[in-house]
Amino acid sequence: MGSGTVAAFYAATFVVMLVLRRVLRPLVRRSDDRNLLGENRATSIAEAGGLLAVSVVAAGVVKNCLHGEDLAADAMWCGGFALLGFVLLELTGAIGTSLLLHRRLSSAITGGNAAAGLAAAGHYVATGIITAKAVAGSDLKGIGLSLTFFALAEVAHLTGAGPVTTA
Repeated sequence: MGSGTVAAFYAATFVVMLVLRRVLRPLVRRSDDRNLLGENRATSIAEAGGLLAVSVVAAGVVKNCLHGEDLAADAMWCGGFALLGFVLLELTGAIGTSLLLHRRLSSAITGGNAAAGLAAAGHYVATGIITAKAVAGSDLKGIGLSLTFFALAEVAHLTGAGPVTTA
């Protein structure tokens, strides 16, 4: 597998995930895009964490799903696992940030609290790393394993039980 093919798959996966984030995110949660380039740095910091998390998940999907044997199969499985990774990232990211500071985090970010923005960004990046490690495979069995290990890692992450490592 050439590095150009891997780069093309990463770019396509990342762009599709960004488009999904841009289109679907306002349907799930209220966001004020006017603050991204304004004076509210907390919103910009939190959004940067979300974008970094998407980038990490896209890289994990390509690393784990691209085998180079059949281009069409690789595209199908990368697309499927990218969609799964996106849904898992956004769902658990939203749950986790609502648990942080007991639902006061979004109002603190809207109020311009940069530390709150950093907390949200850090949570999204951590969730992105967990998701990137979990979304792997090129068959239906891989999806089941991905969901199982993702659930275990997220429970540990959200409850503060410490890192889940494999030997």
